[in-house]
Amino acid sequence: MLFCLVIVAAQSPMWAIESGARESVVKSEKAKQRRSANTLLEEVIVTAQKREENSQDVPIAMSAFTGDVLDDKGFKTITDLSVLEPSLLADEVYGYSVIYIRGVGTDAFVPSADLSVAPYVDGVYFPITFNLAHSLGEVERVEVLKGPQGTLFGRNSTGGAINVVTKRVSEDFTFKIASEIANYNAINNRLYLSSPLTETIGFSLSLVHNTENEYYEPVPSSKFDSFQGRKDTAANVKLQWVPSDNLDAILSAYLFKTEGVGALLSTCVSASPVGAVLGVSCVEGYKSNSNVDAESESDFPVVNFTLNASLPFIDLKSITAFQSLESSGDVDFDGSSPPLVNFISDSFGGDIFTQEFQLISTDDSPFSSYATYILGAYYLESTIYYDPVVLGAAGLDEGLTGTGDLVGLGDVFDALSGLLGSDLKLVEPPEITGFLDTTSYAVFGQTDINFTEWLKVTLGARYQEEERRVYDATVGLGGEATLLDWGDDEQKNNNLSPKVSIAISPYDNVMFYASFQKAFKSGSFNIVNITGAPSMIRPETVVTSEVGWKTDLFDRSFRFNGAVFRNEIDDLQSQYISLLSGGIIQFQNAESALTQGVELQMNWSVNRSLFLSLSGMYLEGEYEKFTRASGYDNLGINSSNNDYSGNTIPRNAKVSGSASATYTWNLDKSDIEASFSYYYNDGYFYDAANSLAQDRFDKVSARLSYYYLPWDLKVSAYGDNLEGTEYYLYQFQTDFGVVGKLAKPRTYGVRLNWEY
Repeated sequence: MLFCLVIVAAQSPMWAIESGARESVVKSEKAKQRRSANTLLEEVIVTAQKREENSQDVPIAMSAFTGDVLDDKGFKTITDLSVLEPSLLADEVYGYSVIYIRGVGTDAFVPSADLSVAPYVDGVYFPITFNLAHSLGEVERVEVLKGPQGTLFGRNSTGGAINVVTKRVSEDFTFKIASEIANYNAINNRLYLSSPLTETIGFSLSLVHNTENEYYEPVPSSKFDSFQGRKDTAANVKLQWVPSDNLDAILSAYLFKTEGVGALLSTCVSASPVGAVLGVSCVEGYKSNSNVDAESESDFPVVNFTLNASLPFIDLKSITAFQSLESSGDVDFDGSSPPLVNFISDSFGGDIFTQEFQLISTDDSPFSSYATYILGAYYLESTIYYDPVVLGAAGLDEGLTGTGDLVGLGDVFDALSGLLGSDLKLVEPPEITGFLDTTSYAVFGQTDINFTEWLKVTLGARYQEEERRVYDATVGLGGEATLLDWGDDEQKNNNLSPKVSIAISPYDNVMFYASFQKAFKSGSFNIVNITGAPSMIRPETVVTSEVGWKTDLFDRSFRFNGAVFRNEIDDLQSQYISLLSGGIIQFQNAESALTQGVELQMNWSVNRSLFLSLSGMYLEGEYEKFTRASGYDNLGINSSNNDYSGNTIPRNAKVSGSASATYTWNLDKSDIEASFSYYYNDGYFYDAANSLAQDRFDKVSARLSYYYLPWDLKVSAYGDNLEGTEYYLYQFQTDFGVVGKLAKPRTYGVRLNWEY
């Protein structure tokens, strides 16, 4: 199904020629670009240091992908980038983007838990990543910044940052559509429209609408014929006003909306002794005997106002944003047929306000002949809420006493009995409510000092103060009675994150750099508790040292980049899940951890037709000290006095890599392009106990595309995971056993792109 639109051409205005706006490229120029030997090694302009620079000139380990390259490869989500960037491991868990860079990340899939990799869209930090993985829409580029980015990208960037830049309003009328049909009844559509309205005002509209059936099937004995599918809708509307050469204002509105099961479907992988007693049974492959047809519905609107002003001697940028997530869902906690425990989230989400100011030096600024600099201030205010989460368990509606009538849940209700009295009789499922307020202030600055043409020193620092308060944390009954009220609690912290780097460029297109920097991840609270007050999670800090190089050789036809790094982490936040411990999803701190490794990346435009890419990473990551840790023993029994010191950090694959090849046949008015990619992962653990392992796996993908240049028309046929490799998106241990979900099996489809 294709989007249809009546289009009316508009006259090009003068305002779109202002600095920063990308000039449109006529079809003949685009044809020349496609047939250039160095097309995929072209300069990519990034904002990794809050100013526009060539990615090869920035002394930061990073990968930058233009929108055209992502579209050529059929990438639609952040999770797709792992194929091109082995240091990035991105999956989706219960609708949340779980992102690791160089082995630093967090399996955070609740809104009150922070990621270790900071996602940004058009300069706006997204503390909640619910549904963010699904709807990139029309993008200018995506930047993967590897290693701590504490100075310029701030809080919660101990692993790195993902910077997504969407398309700017174009100078001329532009209309693009992309439509895709794939197996599992997947129908994916994207539309982009941009046009001037007056001499000073222009607008753009990007729409995404994707539908897909669930690839898991119920077992024959299930009460369901099929599980619900998924529907994703996203929109990005921009209105740009450029009244003069010195002023540029952009008002953007985004909407991320999801309905259906998505990644909420859980299935049992193996049963624990408690689970086996309660009748938990597991099935293999892409089957599930879950008794809950997991579903969710979420709306995530975002408004962003960005102002760019050229003042005497300096540029001013202001980014103001408001985000509001409203979501609900139903999850089977045990992933099996017995109706043991499920969580019904009537309403959870958050409201976030952010404001950032930047002062950026220009060529007319003082000392501009040998230094550039940026000064900034940042403010965040947010409220995260669970209002409420309902604990559904077998027998509650029949009056479950606190003496352990339900084997395995007895600990929970015994604890409730001890708090409320032995005559406890629950006739309604418990409802867990909690709110978390955050206020964060920060000031930051960074300067690049050019001592000579070949020597540059970067100095930077960020100071942050933050306060978090948890309140209205209660356990209620049927929305009427409050059983437990834990009161309020708060924590305050501050942090100074410095950065020093030295870059040496002995030859053109050759740079070596060394850097030292710190980053900080906020502390928080475990809010969703049943039998105990919300517990505090200490802040996480990372100190990183790195040596790297960036080179463009042989007339920029061969690119060879690499880095050697070491991350020393204090109070690494680690997740565990247990109902019987008195909470649900809980985080704890490992005293110290270490990740270190080396990464290499090579791109080679062999000739006009052939392009090759190879990248890889070797990584070692372990808990140096992790005592008194909560988790599960070898029998799957929960305990709170484990020693995980020396264990491998979750999702740390020792060896990972990817290779791709693209060959293009240039015909008279058209091109034919064939591409092949291969991804390898040595395997990793999902938990701190190292009891849940993903074995080594690989993936093979291929694509064949036909371009008709006069019409800017492209038709592609593709296949992903052609071997049908089975590997898990996630696994985690519960009191009843191991729950997980396999990634998609072999997928294939046809895609059409057209631009006017």
